[in-house]
Amino acid sequence: MTGDQLHTYLAALASSVTIGVLVPLLILVGIALAFWLLVSRAQKDPAFDISNVLRDETGKESATRVVTFGAFAVTSWVLAVVTFAHPDKITEAMLYYLIFWSGAPIVVKFAEKWNGSLPFAKGPQ
Repeated sequence: MTGDQLHTYLAALASSVTIGVLVPLLILVGIALAFWLLVSRAQKDPAFDISNVLRDETGKESATRVVTFGAFAVTSWVLAVVTFAHPDKITEAMLYYLIFWSGAPIVVKFAEKWNGSLPFAKGPQ
């Protein structure tokens, strides 16, 4: 790659970085930084153990809680990005966000009713 080609490539790369790219990146960095600060300050308290957030009521590690925590983080970030990058779609994004987070506990309650598995999730017998 010659110097001119490199210059052209870098100029094209720089021109593709717009507000639509920077705002979501800054939101993600801000959320990660806030979470890190919260956890690092909370860990200074000897009575606080962050691993308890990812354990169920019996004290065992819970994959469901880990996945739920991750899904909450991702959907909250998407909502923040849509709010800033596409202000005309805030209502639609908020509606999907609320449906997702209010619908998940309903599915869990149905699964509990059928002893941990929904009727349509059963395999062939």
